[in-house]
Amino acid sequence: MPLDESSEHEIAQGLLTRTAEDLPLDEPVHAAARYLQLGADDIQAAFARWLQPERLAQVVLGPHPATR
Repeated sequence: MPLDESSEHEIAQGLLTRTAEDLPLDEPVHAAARYLQLGADDIQAAFARWLQPERLAQVVLGPHPATR
């Protein structure tokens, strides 16, 4: 059970959302089964297709570096 559906309200909201999106009510179970079937090659193919490393940014939190 997804943690985001840990209250009665969230369970009902999930069911309503899946109904509105014309998905099976047990879609999280179907999704979990698909995730378990994924292999390393599938993950690498998805990263290669969808991620654009040249457009990523790195954010660092810490003290400002001293200037020389």
